[in-house]
Amino acid sequence: MKLRLLSLLAAAVSLGAVHSVSAADLPVKAPAYKAPPRVVGDMWSGGYYGGHIGGGWTDNEFFDPRGVLAPVGTSRNSNTAGILGGAQVGFNWQFRTLLLGIQGDFSLTDLESKVAAPLLASATIGNDTNWVTTLTGRAGFTWDRALIYAKGGGAWVRNKYFVIDPAVGINSRATAIRTGWVAGAGVEYSFAPDWSAFVEYDYIGLGSSNIPMFDPARGVTPLGVKQDIQMVKVGLNYRLLPWPPRPWW
Repeated sequence: MKLRLLSLLAAAVSLGAVHSVSAADLPVKAPAYKAPPRVVGDMWSGGYYGGHIGGGWTDNEFFDPRGVLAPVGTSRNSNTAGILGGAQVGFNWQFRTLLLGIQGDFSLTDLESKVAAPLLASATIGNDTNWVTTLTGRAGFTWDRALIYAKGGGAWVRNKYFVIDPAVGINSRATAIRTGWVAGAGVEYSFAPDWSAFVEYDYIGLGSSNIPMFDPARGVTPLGVKQDIQMVKVGLNYRLLPWPPRPWW
């Protein structure tokens, strides 16, 4: 009996030793990977693109440098509103709470202005604004997911001008891309790792210019135009991979 008990004890000790050796040979399981904590104050750096919709208001002042349709020094104003929509692309650099960036915008519009000429009541002077594009620098301040910014730069606007008077056979038209300046401000909020929404106001000043108008019967005659545009836009931006890479949350 004692011999059998000793044999069982010896077998148990041997089995335990073999199990310990086998367990020691097993590979050590690597700890679960944890992403590094979000870098506070650096969630806006990188490129982005998106789209926007909104409304626009244009103020056109028409005058006749030669005094044919209106006395020299007089003018007619036409204010109108319309809708717009387009896209934007840009890049941001963030330095703690300071943000600097560059952005390009393109918007299609349906802004159309027209008014009767002072001297020829049957004549209509008008301007159709087809599109607006801007290239601006941006500067702003961030509070975690929120950004408030101002922007300024150059603007280019495509207009179609016309002077029409069926009574005397006037049908003058011209297309011009005018250059001006833009200033604006906005608020943007990041509601997801790659997405943000914004509201923005822009003012575009094009100044005064004499537009050469072509009429088949009368040749080229100038039309004086001064134009300003105001826009309010709401939109979404999709942020591309930042540089340098950093976690968002």
